[in-house]
Amino acid sequence: MVTLPTSGSLGFRVTEGEISVDPATAEARVALAALEAGIALSLTVYDVAGVATARWRLGLALEDETEAGTAPAAVRAPALAGTGLLGAEVTLDPGEWSGSPAPSLGFRWLRDGAEIDGATAATYRPAAADDATAISCRVTASNASGSARAETPALAIRRTAPVASGRIGDQALVHGAAAGQVAVAPAFTGEALVFSVAGGGATVDPASGAVTLPTGTLRAAETVTVTATNSGGATSVAFRVTVAKAAAGPVAVGTLPGVVWPLAEGSRTVSAQAGFAGEGLAYALEAAPAGATIAADSGLVTIPTGTALAATKVTVRASNVAGSATQSFTVSVQGVVTVFATAATLAEMSFVTDDTPPAWTLDPAGFARLAVASEGTTHGLWTRSAGDGRYRALVRWTAGTAVDRPVCLTTRLARSNGNYAGLRFDALISNGTSMVELRQYSGSGSTSIQLGLAPVALASETWTWIEVALDGATVRARLYPETAAAPDWQIVATTTRLEAGAAGIGGYGRWGQRPQIDIRRIELLPLGADTPLAAAAGEWTLTQNAERQA
Repeated sequence: MVTLPTSGSLGFRVTEGEISVDPATAEARVALAALEAGIALSLTVYDVAGVATARWRLGLALEDETEAGTAPAAVRAPALAGTGLLGAEVTLDPGEWSGSPAPSLGFRWLRDGAEIDGATAATYRPAAADDATAISCRVTASNASGSARAETPALAIRRTAPVASGRIGDQALVHGAAAGQVAVAPAFTGEALVFSVAGGGATVDPASGAVTLPTGTLRAAETVTVTATNSGGATSVAFRVTVAKAAAGPVAVGTLPGVVWPLAEGSRTVSAQAGFAGEGLAYALEAAPAGATIAADSGLVTIPTGTALAATKVTVRASNVAGSATQSFTVSVQGVVTVFATAATLAEMSFVTDDTPPAWTLDPAGFARLAVASEGTTHGLWTRSAGDGRYRALVRWTAGTAVDRPVCLTTRLARSNGNYAGLRFDALISNGTSMVELRQYSGSGSTSIQLGLAPVALASETWTWIEVALDGATVRARLYPETAAAPDWQIVATTTRLEAGAAGIGGYGRWGQRPQIDIRRIELLPLGADTPLAAAAGEWTLTQNAERQA
């Protein structure tokens, strides 16, 4: 502690700090070196009696130079976030900046380095003008001490790449004819597409995608590739072009036979191709029942059997670049179950005979009775015959022992100029032995080959199922009592008789004896079906007919 000399009535005492006080002027003096270090002082004033009359405490420090401020500087560079696709927003990360006071930030978006009018926000949505350019953003940081700039890396802008969304059909052209024209744009999805083409001598309008195919050079299924390109990428679709010499116009050859199909048996088909000759034919229907379709390349006609049809005409047109021709056939769709309980059903069965026509009558008990000719074969022609399937009839017969073939079921039967051809399945009795036999007859009507023979127990005056199943070249046949379970097929054979024909019940009269055959039921089932179809409306089963008579 230092006591200062007094001047007048006051005295001064410095209690802290390196400081001196002039007692005359009461001025305090501090060395410059002490100021650089910073000081604090305490001073007490005394009167003449030595009593403290006032105290001061004063702190001194150097001025803080940081309060003068610093200019901005980038601590972390700005960057862009986005896919770069047109229409998809791009977001700016402005980075991090130093400076005192904290700087304010300004943004300016650039397209290929040039400023974009009005683009000063923190986000930017690329528009059509930005396609195939590079977008960046300049960030400017400013405060009272100055400013600084930093620019983001550029982001390439592009469209969504094109997609091959369809196909282009192969082209068939005639040599020397007008050039082919193909619109390929519908096969692609995308914006601002530019088209190019390679192969087949083709050219393309880059904007519209219209391809021109010249016909001056012969070509065999040459590949033509069309490519669609935009700023996002490229994709291609290929097709084939054939340039061939002019073909002769199609010609109708032969006839297409009419068909008869069972009702409600799904869809059936007829190949119309066999009715035409020519190259490069395309097929179309000119007349057909409802629901019918045709394969343009093969001529296969498909017709549903859900609705009954009576000899409905189907007309097919075959065309190529040189012209067209037509062929027609009829299709019938009908129920295939007949119970011989009414006189009207007799009209569904006619006969082919070698001799005297048979007697054909309706029995009151609910069946039809057939007395065959005394000599030669009698073949039935059932109007509901309908090609392949499982034919069967419920029959019984009465015949003398001299008649060796009392009953038969004929299929694929055709007759021309007194001759016939087909497949005949007979019940056969020879030297007291009973069996069944399957024969294939040629067009001579007498020349035949045996396809199968099997021993089977036969019984006259007994209701018996006789069955033949046709499946292309495969024929199956069997005969068994109505009261017995259906056995395995007794004959399975392969035939070369593939032509369509009629089916029906018949017999073979010999030595003046006429087999008598009763027919209660005849039907056509789909292949593999185990149970008969229901009787058609208006038809009577034997039991129903008996009840009606009673």
